[in-house]
Amino acid sequence: ARTRGLKKSASTSAGHSSSRAWFEISISSADASSHCSAMRTSVSSSERVYAVDALQQLSMVLRDGADQLMATAYTTGTGTGQPAGIVTGLTGTASEINCATSETLTAADAYALQNALPARFSGNATWQSHIAIANEFRAMETTNGALQFPELRNTSPSLLGKQWHENSNMDGTYNPAATANNYVLIYGDVAAGFFIVDRIGATLELIPQLFGTTNGRPTGERGAVLWFRTGSKVVRTQALRMLDIPTTA
Repeated sequence: ARTRGLKKSASTSAGHSSSRAWFEISISSADASSHCSAMRTSVSSSERVYAVDALQQLSMVLRDGADQLMATAYTTGTGTGQPAGIVTGLTGTASEINCATSETLTAADAYALQNALPARFSGNATWQSHIAIANEFRAMETTNGALQFPELRNTSPSLLGKQWHENSNMDGTYNPAATANNYVLIYGDVAAGFFIVDRIGATLELIPQLFGTTNGRPTGERGAVLWFRTGSKVVRTQALRMLDIPTTA
């Protein structure tokens, strides 16, 4: 099965342009078959097999594939042939802040990032990071052995009084032995600084017969195609701050 979506960058206020490009994901038949199953019901001494609605099951696979694809693009998308991600939009701007201690994540980094955000965006500010980075903060202790950020262990985790959200597409590790930029933490008013624009509605179409790429003959398989349009872009860098842990080999 294959999903193909037309991606459109966010329409914004004057001074920001929009662009269109094709964006594609493929899901193998093996992936699809793991989500499709057969229901067996015993009738006397024999068994009869009732097939689940294949298209309904396949649509679940396609929607999940689209969700994963969009989550990645909204975070690290290049903006060329796909949405522009939030990390991409903040990289190299004044909103990118380096860690306080070379090649290390410390408690001071959270305070520095929060203090760097303009007051006008503080009221609706939230945190986001990979769960591995949140766990580093959870493990931090004071000199007396008390937890530095116990609120991150709550059912609804928060950091320095602001809600924290998991974003598994952000960097979750950093290697001091490698030369790299590691964007591990974002803080700010996402609603004010980052736009996601969707064209309402998606189309799921059944392909009744698939054909081989070598001989052009029917393969005995059916497929489906999911069409949708979406885009994203950082439109106000002042509303966001991003922590970078640069490392050098």
